[in-house]
Amino acid sequence: MITSNGGVFGRNPKFNTVTTQGGIVAGAASSVAGNLTLTGGDLVIGTSGRGISFAATSDPTIPAVAAIGTITRTATNVSDGDTVTVGSETYTFKTTLTPADYEVLISAVDAAGSLTNLANAINGTGGSPGDYQVPAANASASAGTIVGSKLPLTALTAGTAGNSIALVVTTAAASWTRSGATLSGGAAAGSVSSAILSDYEEGTWTPGMSFATPGDLFVDYTLRFGTYIKVGRMVTARAILTGQPNYSTASGVFRITGLPYVATDNAPAGNLEMFRGIVMSNATVFSCSSLTGTTILTLRGSGSAMSGFLDVTTSHVASAQATYPSFQFTAMYYVS
Repeated sequence: MITSNGGVFGRNPKFNTVTTQGGIVAGAASSVAGNLTLTGGDLVIGTSGRGISFAATSDPTIPAVAAIGTITRTATNVSDGDTVTVGSETYTFKTTLTPADYEVLISAVDAAGSLTNLANAINGTGGSPGDYQVPAANASASAGTIVGSKLPLTALTAGTAGNSIALVVTTAAASWTRSGATLSGGAAAGSVSSAILSDYEEGTWTPGMSFATPGDLFVDYTLRFGTYIKVGRMVTARAILTGQPNYSTASGVFRITGLPYVATDNAPAGNLEMFRGIVMSNATVFSCSSLTGTTILTLRGSGSAMSGFLDVTTSHVASAQATYPSFQFTAMYYVS
């Protein structure tokens, strides 16, 4: 145990407990086996690693988790001879039951009825006589309540063994699908997955104004400043931006440029917290969206008197207007 009013420093130190009112600088292979208490100063992690990781451990209070899977039907009904395998049992759809074990009657109404008959066959109960023929309920899994077009399946025994329960669907004509070759997600009692807090970064960025076709655009900026925090793949970018666009040939959708990282998809990123200089009838709220493969945000206006969302374009941000466009916003988006 180490108690210090200064700091704890070292390259390969290993302690049971550290209490300090100063700072901690962790070099290579540094470790604390017990409690780490820091009431002042900084925790500095060596440059060889940029995160804090919590090793996998065991907690006896956490129960085992059962493996799960799904069978998803289409609107097309199954055909005579199509099969579904769950564990060691293979169910065969039949227009008319032979009857032989593990046969399931094809519904004369629709695919939904056939999926219901399959669920009842797996559970060995429910439905009407003649809907299926099984000697017993499935030995490995149970069928849950059908939701929409999906039949959920759950391993009868919780734990990792459920991840080996086979799930096979051979209904090519009907295009029914399964969630995977086996059930999945089963976990042993007391297991805790490893958790990692990594790739944390913060900094500044410089936002700008543009259009899809910039043409001869020139912006006389009076304020442009942004900050960002990146944790893993999530970037939170904040900015305030004021300037007067001047153009005669610019056209298309208005853009805020200069995001600190390239976005991976087109996705809503947030609303403008404050804005002015956008002239759009009936618009009371403006939102921003990331643009795939770029460092660009686009803007859209909406309001209760509008039928939908409308892109902000040159028709809404005029050239050399007296009221300078001004924005303050927070955008959250994903990166690769």
